[in-house]
Amino acid sequence: MQISVLTSSEVRGTIAALKNADKEISKEIRSAVRTVSTPEWQGVVSGNRANPLQQRVLVDTAKVNVSNTNVTLTSANSSKRMRGGATPALLAKGAEFGTTSREARTTYTGRSRKGKAYQVTRRTKRQMPDRSRTWVVYKAAEKFIPRMASLYVQTTVRTLHEIIERKS
Repeated sequence: MQISVLTSSEVRGTIAALKNADKEISKEIRSAVRTVSTPEWQGVVSGNRANPLQQRVLVDTAKVNVSNTNVTLTSANSSKRMRGGATPALLAKGAEFGTTSREARTTYTGRSRKGKAYQVTRRTKRQMPDRSRTWVVYKAAEKFIPRMASLYVQTTVRTLHEIIERKS
């Protein structure tokens, strides 16, 4: 999902101001936008979650990345291992969209402590929610993108004002 810069003169003006700003000023503005918007993004994502798996995988990893011309909302983009050894990126699809085959069995080869190989059959998708249309991150992004554009402009103007006040 994206928002077009062409629809808003305020966003266009903000991007133009950041392109012409000093490196240190634009760095401070990006940091301020990230600081202000990340808790709000996490709050919106949290408001849509339905179970603890979605909390751990989607909400706890929600971040905002800011550049001079772009703001990227991410979730479950982490490669840091969680309890159980899986990464949020690996579990994101199942946590967001659910699964149609919770009863499907997976057979894999295990090894005993003495090194003997044996077959293990388990229901490995059992912990995933059923397939549904109650998405977490997509619905949150739909709600938050207009708010993010507003935050981006407001925070940029406020930070520029603070920098000018500090210098004078």
